[in-house]
Amino acid sequence: MGDHELDGYWKDVRPSGEIPPDPSVDHAVRLARAVECYRHRKHHKAPDGRLDSGGRWYPSEHEHQECCRNVRRPSRDYPWSLYSHCKTGGHIANLFGVTEKELRDALKKPAKHRPRYSRGPTVWDKLSKEEDEDEVGHRQGPRAA
Repeated sequence: MGDHELDGYWKDVRPSGEIPPDPSVDHAVRLARAVECYRHRKHHKAPDGRLDSGGRWYPSEHEHQECCRNVRRPSRDYPWSLYSHCKTGGHIANLFGVTEKELRDALKKPAKHRPRYSRGPTVWDKLSKEEDEDEVGHRQGPRAA
């Protein structure tokens, strides 16, 4: 993609939300999807986009949002500028039609499915000395079992 084509790219890409955020979808559902997307992108999944022949990354039409216009255009010196931006909370919030504050607040809440571990004694701490010696002899180290 040449530089003259880049100008057309910025004009052609739709600046609206997630094709735009569907008003029939409940706000809580959109927020839950945004949280899931944020967590997934931070560790696993890359945003939807493509590389040009110069190694610069550009978001797809679906991924491109109005906030992307404020990010520097990819260049040979900074080919991943838009890629990095598309993994931020502000971009993901725009993508799903929620505010960035709502997304941040939802990320602070603990997930219901995540178990809570107490910092108290564990089952291993409660073993008597005889039970403990049955497992591993005194001063045998962790590999003795």
